[in-house]
Amino acid sequence: MYPQRQISNEYGLIDLSKMGCASERFLATTLEIRDARDGGMRRAWLSDSPTINKESAAAQGVLAFLAVNLLGFAFLGLRGVFRWIADGFKSSGTT
Repeated sequence: MYPQRQISNEYGLIDLSKMGCASERFLATTLEIRDARDGGMRRAWLSDSPTINKESAAAQGVLAFLAVNLLGFAFLGLRGVFRWIADGFKSSGTT
């Protein structure tokens, strides 16, 4: 085993790169190493999974649907106005 003085700094943090566990300098406490070995850090990380607010997602979906359709109708309306202007303000009716 490695002597404690060679791999730890003055604060008691262990440099994992000196042990061959990391390619760059990586400091960890003995408690963090023990938690990583036992899987405690992974369980803590997985327990903080994000939650999805379904009501908010549904509301945003409805608003996006309405916005896209309103933009589509605005495009069609403007296209009709520009065609009417290009035709010389002629009536499109058969009267």
